[in-house]
Amino acid sequence: MLFKDYPEGYDLTLMNTVYRYPRKNEETGKWDDGSIDLIVKDNHTGKKFVRTIANPTYRFYMAKDDVKIEHNLFFIEKDKTNEIEVPYKDLNKCIAELTNNEDFYYDNIKSGNRRANENLHLHPRVFLSDMNIEDHYMFRFSNEYKNSIIPVTKAFFDIEADTINMMGDFPEMGECPINAVSLINEANNMVYIFLLRNSSNPLVEQFEKSIGPGLIKELKEFITDAVGGWKQAARFGIDKLNFSFLMYNEDEEIRLIQDLFGAINTLQPDFVLAWNMAFDVPYIIQRIINLGYNPTDIMCHPDFAHKEAVYYVDQLHKDVYAERGDFARISSYSVYLDQMIQYASRRKGQSAEISYGLDAIGSKVAKVKKLDYKHITTNLGELPYKDYKTFVFYNIMDTIVQKCIEKKTGDIDFVFNKSLSNNTRYSKCHRQTVYLANRTAAHFYKLGFILGNNINKTNQPEHYVGAFVADPLKTSSYSKMKIFGIPINVYDNLNDFDYARLYPSITQEFNMAPNTQIGKVTFPNQIDPNEHKFPREGWERQSQYMEDLQSGVYLEFAHRWLGLASYDELLEDIAEFFTTQRVPQQALRYYNPDGSKIAFQHIPEGTVNPFIHVDGKPYNPFDHYIVIDNELKEGVLSELRKSDNAK
Repeated sequence: MLFKDYPEGYDLTLMNTVYRYPRKNEETGKWDDGSIDLIVKDNHTGKKFVRTIANPTYRFYMAKDDVKIEHNLFFIEKDKTNEIEVPYKDLNKCIAELTNNEDFYYDNIKSGNRRANENLHLHPRVFLSDMNIEDHYMFRFSNEYKNSIIPVTKAFFDIEADTINMMGDFPEMGECPINAVSLINEANNMVYIFLLRNSSNPLVEQFEKSIGPGLIKELKEFITDAVGGWKQAARFGIDKLNFSFLMYNEDEEIRLIQDLFGAINTLQPDFVLAWNMAFDVPYIIQRIINLGYNPTDIMCHPDFAHKEAVYYVDQLHKDVYAERGDFARISSYSVYLDQMIQYASRRKGQSAEISYGLDAIGSKVAKVKKLDYKHITTNLGELPYKDYKTFVFYNIMDTIVQKCIEKKTGDIDFVFNKSLSNNTRYSKCHRQTVYLANRTAAHFYKLGFILGNNINKTNQPEHYVGAFVADPLKTSSYSKMKIFGIPINVYDNLNDFDYARLYPSITQEFNMAPNTQIGKVTFPNQIDPNEHKFPREGWERQSQYMEDLQSGVYLEFAHRWLGLASYDELLEDIAEFFTTQRVPQQALRYYNPDGSKIAFQHIPEGTVNPFIHVDGKPYNPFDHYIVIDNELKEGVLSELRKSDNAK
C-alpha cells in the first residue's frame, strides 16, 4: 500500500503527482535518489495533504522463464509474468541485468548516451515498464484507493506590470515592477486586488482614498453591466463576488507577491488559472529573482519537503496552442494550469480560432469582453498614469472574463476528470497517444492482463504507402447544395465521420489490434510484367496487391496477380466453349469464327451429347441438326425453302 495509515479502498482522490529527478549535491558531489510528491484529498474530511516518497519504486513485469516469446506482444496474461519492484532511478539498470544487456547499458553511460538505454524497454520479455513515473503512481493509486472524481475549486489570476519605463516594446521577463494583481477565489467568492503604490503617480493615492462602499458599488455595477446584466451576472456567479483591496508601498513589491502566494497557499484552490500563463508565472519567478529573493521561498507551500518553482514553456509548439505542452512545477496544494492552452487543446479537432486572446474567446464563448480603454490611451503602460481607476477595473475585468469562460465551458472540470480517469498527468491529458495507452494499461490490468511496451517510442516503425478512399462521385446527392436544381459537390450541414467514428468502427469490425495481426503479405519477385508503370516513392508490391484486391475489379486482379485470363482472353474462351463443347440452352448465343450468329448446329452421329443419356452416359446415336437460335431459325428456313436444294 502507498499509505499505511489509509486502508485499501479508502475514499482518497489523487489531485496531482510531481516527480523530482535525482539532484547532485554541490557540496558533497553526490546524487540523491529523487522523490515524488503525491497531493491527495481526503473526501471524508475535505482536507488535502502531501506525501513525499523518497527514492520511489517502479513496478514492471517480466515473462516467466517457461513462457515462449518470439516477438513483442500487445499484452500477456498476468499469471505468466513475475512482478518486479525496483527503485525508479535503477529501472533501466535492472532491465539490463535481467535481459543480459549490462554491457549495452554501461557502454551508453560511458559514452554519455544515457537516452539510448530506453531501447532496453523494447525487449520482448519486458512488460509495462515504459509508463511515465507520475502516470505510474496515478495508476497504482487508482488500484489501491477509491480515487473518486469530485467537484473541484478554482482560482483565476492576472498580473499587470508598470511598463512605462521599459527598455523595448515589450517587457523582458522580470524587468518592470508588478503593480497590480487580481485573484478570484471561487470557493469563498472573494476577489483580492493587490496594488502597488507609486510616488510618481498621484492618481494611485486618489484611488486609495476612494476605496469604500461607494467604489465597491460602482465596481459591481460596472461588472454586472459588462457581463450582460444581472441575469447573466447570476448565471456566471458574478453577483456573489465580494472585493478586497490591499495596498503596498512601492518598496514592498516582494511583500505584494508574497501575499499573493500566501493567499493561494492558504485558500488552497484545486486549480489556479491564468490566461496565457507562459507570461504570468515566468514573469513572477524572474521578478522575484530580480528583487533578490528565491522563488521557492515565496511561491511554495511550507508543507513540501523539496520545493520547486519553475514553469516549462513548450518552445516546439509555442505558436500552436492546441499542441502546447506547457506545465508548472510549483510545490503547492494547487495545480497551476494555463486556461488558454486547455481551451485550445480540448478543441484541437475543430477549426482553429483566428485568435486565442482572452478578449476574442471571452466574446465568442461568454459574450463578455475585456475592458476597452482605447478612448483613454492606446498604450497600457500609460493607462495607470492617465486613469488609475480604469486601470484597476481593467485588471479585475480580465479575471472576470476568465471566470465567465470557465463557467460556460467547464474546461477545467473536463481536464480533471480526464486526467483522473486515464491516470495521466495534466500536461499530457489531451495527448491521445499518452492517455489512451494509460487507460488501456489500467483496463487490461483489471482483466488480468499486463500491457506490453510501446515499441514505437524509440524504435520508429516503417511507413507504408496506401489507403482506400471511397469514390465521392457515388455518394448520394440528397445533402448536396443545388444551383437551379442541379446538385453540386458542396454539402450543407456535413458531419465528418472520419474524425467521429470511421476508424474506430473499422478497428472493431475487423478486430484490428497488435495481437490479432497474423503477418504481412510480401511478394519478393515481380508477378505483373506491367507493374509500377508510373513510379512513385514508397511504392510496394504488396500494397498494390491489397489495393487491387479491394478495387473489386476481380477479372483484372486475377489476370495481374494469379496468371488467369484477361477480359479478352476469357471472352474468347467462353465463346469457344459454348461453340464447340456445350449444347446451348435458351438464351445462349453461338457464333461462327467470323463473328456471325449460328442458327443451327450439326451434331454428327456418335458425338457425345450431354443431354441424351444411354445407360447413364451421354450419347448421340443420330446424325442431326439442332436449333441454336430461335430468332434466326425462321429466317434461315425461309431462305432454305427458296433454294432448289432445300430439303
